[in-house]
Amino acid sequence: MVLPGGGSFKQSGSLNRVRASRAPNLWSEMPENDVRDLIIIGGGPAGYTAALYAARANLSPLVIEGVTFGGQLMITSDVENYPGYPDGILGPQMMQDFRRQAERFGAEYVTDDVTAVDFSERPFRVEVGDDAYYARAVIVATGASARQLGLESERTLQGRGVHLGLAPLPATQPVTVQLKNSDGACWDAVYSAPAQKNDGTQLRDKSD
Repeated sequence: MVLPGGGSFKQSGSLNRVRASRAPNLWSEMPENDVRDLIIIGGGPAGYTAALYAARANLSPLVIEGVTFGGQLMITSDVENYPGYPDGILGPQMMQDFRRQAERFGAEYVTDDVTAVDFSERPFRVEVGDDAYYARAVIVATGASARQLGLESERTLQGRGVHLGLAPLPATQPVTVQLKNSDGACWDAVYSAPAQKNDGTQLRDKSD
């Protein structure tokens, strides 16, 4: 995708990478009030954490969090291993806490998806539909998505026994681990093996 001014989007894995070309500086042409100090693209844990630190530094960040904000924690049930939550917490509630904490210090939110960016000239331009926002700096924290096997049952049983990451279960409960060419999944299987009875481990390559 070619961007105004000569930049371009290059799709790579789960992230949109921007290749920016040099172009004239537009600082002198932009009204100062129209240029923000910081725009954060992404409404997951990383985006909200960046917003918290930026807001406390009086940068008044604008967080374009997307329609499906909250990241992968929005499809996570119990979070048991994050400091500060001794009784555990639901993933969506945790993201609400992150969001509210940054908002308390002045972070602003746009709950919509970014449709285009131009990083080829300053100030940087971020478009959301027909609206354009300008900033001196942009943090891209769009996160990632889990690689699934493509089975219908993955969606219907998600959170009901099918998990997209390590989900500790009682040691007496048998577990079948199915991996798909993933270092992270292999790590999860090794990590959980001493505590759980693994009935079977299936290693699947892309060609399967």
